[in-house]
Amino acid sequence: MKCKRSMALIAFLIFLGIPCSIQAGGQEWDPEEIFSWVARQLGVLPGEERPRIVELPEQEFREQFLKSTEKSLKRLRESLIGMGWDRVEASNYLENLTKDVAGFLTKKDLQIYIKGSLEPCYKASIVAHEITHFFQVKYNLLGEEVREFQAEHIERKYREEYCPRP
Repeated sequence: MKCKRSMALIAFLIFLGIPCSIQAGGQEWDPEEIFSWVARQLGVLPGEERPRIVELPEQEFREQFLKSTEKSLKRLRESLIGMGWDRVEASNYLENLTKDVAGFLTKKDLQIYIKGSLEPCYKASIVAHEITHFFQVKYNLLGEEVREFQAEHIERKYREEYCPRP
């Protein structure tokens, strides 16, 4: 069952496709600085286009996420059922999985949504993660199946470089 859940998480992440400063590591970080940092990490030119970054209160963020991913979540639920999960188990799994989402990029209009209740440095690292997805979509970087791994790597690297350790 653990293998099924890992496959489901990867499948879910494949389906998914801030006009203010963000405090990170005791410093103020402008989203433009994070954008440029991610571009350097990926070896791409930033270009002129920028994603709109929207920070939302937790409940509003969850509603926007569920609305933006409704079709993908339905497809994933059906995939889980097709892999042998029962309907209740699949629904419960997706409910728990979606509670942990801290940010997402909409593929349709390339907007980034961030949960507003996050600790500042963690929030900045999530912005870096989602900007990575922006570049992946914009420049068609990597195959869909490995994009999430690259975004997680950038997120961790950002935290290691800019977030103080306790």
